[in-house]
Amino acid sequence: MTLAKWFGMSALILAATAWQVIGQEDVKKMPIKNLIGDLSSTDGAKRIVATKEIFRRGKEVLPDLKKAGAKQVAPVGASVDGTRRLDMVHSVLEGFPPNPPNARAGYKTNAFGLHVEKGTTAEDIQKICKKYQCTLVGKFNSEFRPSCYLQIGPGQSLEAVIQQILSTEPKVTTINLNYFEG
Repeated sequence: MTLAKWFGMSALILAATAWQVIGQEDVKKMPIKNLIGDLSSTDGAKRIVATKEIFRRGKEVLPDLKKAGAKQVAPVGASVDGTRRLDMVHSVLEGFPPNPPNARAGYKTNAFGLHVEKGTTAEDIQKICKKYQCTLVGKFNSEFRPSCYLQIGPGQSLEAVIQQILSTEPKVTTINLNYFEG
């Protein structure tokens, strides 16, 4: 590689890195109301940025999330097909309350439902499973809500896995808990 190409490539990398840092600083200054709005964006990248920033801000934003209508999804607070990303982000930040002892209804602490964008493939789901050490339970169908259920690996925290997926996977629109009855 010639010296000119090397310097050109270095300048390009430096500019891209600077843009990324500036962009991150802008996100840190975004009002929480805007971040909350972006949780339901059709743009996966916007959902990821908003989700990461809300998780970064931590529990101090819980009152803002509640003001926006967020509700705890555990142990039985949401529907399988209607869990909003706002509710799941709020619930992960707040922490899932345990199922009551001898409960006849509640949530499974080792599985969750994945809702994905149209165009998501079974191969995409397999990559997510591998990346987060999960197992696909049953079949994947992008037309269903949820599109599939995943079971987490032994020793993993349900909240941690959900937070990681919501913070990094642009094709995931939301997640619901896997509820049981009876």
